[in-house]
Amino acid sequence: MDHSAILPNGKSFEFWEVPVTYKKEIHVNQNHPMADDANEGTLEKPLKTINAAAKLATAGSRVLIHGGEYRLNPELFKGYNPFCAVNILHDRLFIEYEKTDMTTYLNRRGMIFCDGKPLQQVALYNQMSKCQGSYWVEANGQTVHFRLPGDADPSDHKIEITCREQCFAPEFPFLSYIKVKGITCAHAATGAPVPQRGALSCYRGHHWIIEDCTIDWSNAVGIDVGNECWHRRTFCCSYADRGQPDRGNGLAENGAFLGSRSYQAS
Repeated sequence: MDHSAILPNGKSFEFWEVPVTYKKEIHVNQNHPMADDANEGTLEKPLKTINAAAKLATAGSRVLIHGGEYRLNPELFKGYNPFCAVNILHDRLFIEYEKTDMTTYLNRRGMIFCDGKPLQQVALYNQMSKCQGSYWVEANGQTVHFRLPGDADPSDHKIEITCREQCFAPEFPFLSYIKVKGITCAHAATGAPVPQRGALSCYRGHHWIIEDCTIDWSNAVGIDVGNECWHRRTFCCSYADRGQPDRGNGLAENGAFLGSRSYQAS
């Protein structure tokens, strides 16, 4: 018996995965000299960005993302500023305010990294004087102040900021039978649930397989499966008792794996 496939109720997970013959294969390889989003996505003339492949992919397609570090277009920062949004925006009914330090909940979602390591967010500007490697966000979220460890010069280091809530998520909900394998999602500015919106998200879809993926430094939710919110309606045939298989995935440093409703992760 495969003990990694035992559900919380003691039953064995009923896998639906079968050998697949793909109708179309799309290549993404930003390091290829011929890479261009105007290409058709062949091995010899691959696409340059993952978003371009998503637009070409249809049912029965396989997208092969070649090795590399794929960064979002800075223009995508427009329309979503994680430094304007606090960690918990919506359902706070579970919080006992008189017993809870709200600092973490009211921190901004945006993160700053120096040479791949995160700086610590502080609640007040003067706290940076006591905390090297920290940053503070002004009330309107439009200006961020930071202090590097050892008061180092930023020009001598690689400084990165989060600009998007999610790394991999469908544009529309309820998409089914999708397999995601072997990707790393890093630096997503997710918020605390609800709603459940992870760096890697099924967006209420069903019969997904998420395998050998890594979530690195997600602000809150790493992977989400399920119904996203408590009040969402569960449409007929949209959710199955068996849920989504989660195989060999890792949550590095930060993040959480969340599911709700009828989903049970094996």
